[in-house]
Amino acid sequence: MTQTSPEDTWAPCTGCSCSNHHTPSFDILDEDVLSYEGDFTRLTHSNEPPAPGEAHALQSMLSKAEKRIALLEGHIQQLDEMTERQRTVRESMAEECQRMRDLVRVRRAPLSAIRRLPAEVLTEIFRHTIEITPPKRWISANDSSHWEFQHKESPLWSIELVSRRWRDALLSHGKLWSYIIIQDVSNFRSRTPRELTRFALHLQRSRQYPLSLSLHCPGDAEVEGSIPGELFAFLVMASPRVETLHLYLRPSMLASFEPLKSAFRSLRTLIVLPNEFTDYPRLEAFQHAKNLRDVELWDVEMPLDEFAFPWDQITVYKNVNWGIGRQFGPPYEDTTLLLSKMTRIVEFEIAYLCDFCRRGTPGPSVSVPVTCAQLSSLKLSVAKTSASIVLDVLLNDLILPSLSSLDIDCQETEINAYNEGEQLFPAVLGLLRRSRCSLRELRYKHALVDANDLLEVFRMSPSLSCLEFINVGLDAITDDILVRLTLSSDSESESDTDSGSTRGAGEKEQGEKDEPEILVPCLGTFHLVTDASFENDTFVQMVLSRWSTSAVGIVGCLQSVKLGWVGWDPVYDPEDVTEILSCLEPSRPEGCQLKVYFGTSDELLQEYVHDEWM
Repeated sequence: MTQTSPEDTWAPCTGCSCSNHHTPSFDILDEDVLSYEGDFTRLTHSNEPPAPGEAHALQSMLSKAEKRIALLEGHIQQLDEMTERQRTVRESMAEECQRMRDLVRVRRAPLSAIRRLPAEVLTEIFRHTIEITPPKRWISANDSSHWEFQHKESPLWSIELVSRRWRDALLSHGKLWSYIIIQDVSNFRSRTPRELTRFALHLQRSRQYPLSLSLHCPGDAEVEGSIPGELFAFLVMASPRVETLHLYLRPSMLASFEPLKSAFRSLRTLIVLPNEFTDYPRLEAFQHAKNLRDVELWDVEMPLDEFAFPWDQITVYKNVNWGIGRQFGPPYEDTTLLLSKMTRIVEFEIAYLCDFCRRGTPGPSVSVPVTCAQLSSLKLSVAKTSASIVLDVLLNDLILPSLSSLDIDCQETEINAYNEGEQLFPAVLGLLRRSRCSLRELRYKHALVDANDLLEVFRMSPSLSCLEFINVGLDAITDDILVRLTLSSDSESESDTDSGSTRGAGEKEQGEKDEPEILVPCLGTFHLVTDASFENDTFVQMVLSRWSTSAVGIVGCLQSVKLGWVGWDPVYDPEDVTEILSCLEPSRPEGCQLKVYFGTSDELLQEYVHDEWM
């Protein structure tokens, strides 16, 4: 710190580069001015008057102190003035800096890389702004009227206003305009509809690219029971190019498509979802759609009676029946007849979410068991009261030699409410026996599983890579099952190169031991949310054995492990979660997902449904 005597004067000089452009500093007094000329302790501790000499010394000290105070006050005032000037200068400099920033931003804009992007890159960016499949984004179903969708106006109409170059890029790529969503067909009844003009322009800009067309009519809209004639005229022109068609309309409106019976030559995907729960008129408009492969129906109770599709060429089929306002869901006999007609089906999903599904017998035209040679994915969801009534019979009448993914959900939210589902898993086992398929994924929810049946499934399906069990009872995953899933050191020796090539055949046979059984060697996903009847250590050892470095070369390493432990018995404690995690976490391979949690049945099921893994 620079030392400056009190008598020194200082003033900031302005407008030059001398070394005086700095803030002065001063020594802090240690009573030097007031105490160095004498000892006044006696006067400080008494009321005695000072002697003449003492009085003179005190006057001298006070005079010097007052001069120093005046000097310091002057400097303080100068510093305040200097600070104010600096603040003013700083504000001016900040304003100038911001002005320059704004100028730089304006001048730099022409150099932006976005301006130099090729039109092909721009169109690819624009493509990702388009909501291609809004039909998949339903929010909820009202009790009495209709579904609700979130619609967004096509962003292309806004993008084209940004610049001429962006507009040229949009107009040069007709495929961007091939995704068309009509949010409300009732708007086309106006004499001068904005939607009609835009629809016509949209079709024109799409050139000859295949179209993805979504037609919507809100359930609360007051419209007639047919497609507006103005819109229908454009549909006639566009129908040969429609590749994906989503119809969220009143069932009565579907009859408007009958005149287009032979027009949908390019149609590959059809999604039908009603906005009111009434019977469908029989629709034959898509009977001659020779390229139709993917069909998704919602609340269509009798698809064979209500739709004339080229069933023998369908490869992907989904039918979800909420049963709102209906008494029954799709019956068993219709499902078997439907599968018998779908000779090329690859993915088949049906959901009976109503309270009751009818059970019957196949008609005389159906030969059971029904064989679906190409079916690889089967997903069945039923209401709890329909599980054993429909699914076990359906599974017993199927042969699926190409089945690789099986998902069965009995739609229950209570751990112990199995109803009659005890007969369901044996039907699964019977299906696998008959089909002799290479099952890779097994998801089974809300129905009992017996450990012996499960063990046989494991032995029959060595290619299983995904196991997901929810609410399957105490007798499903037991200590014995986990022990059999645990890899031992003997298991690891199985993959070693056979050194017996240098030995005689008799020597090999004499020293040969029974090789240990390796169940589901490709297991990569293991999710279990149910009552637990096994020991912590047994589960830990199974997981660790499949994480071990030596086991990776023999079997597939577990990539996702999830255990939801339902706490019914006082023996189970939330501390079990901590114990299991503390044993597994240090050995968890990089990238492997691990989650173990404990709670009531409702807590676990809610967490599992909302979990990021689902």
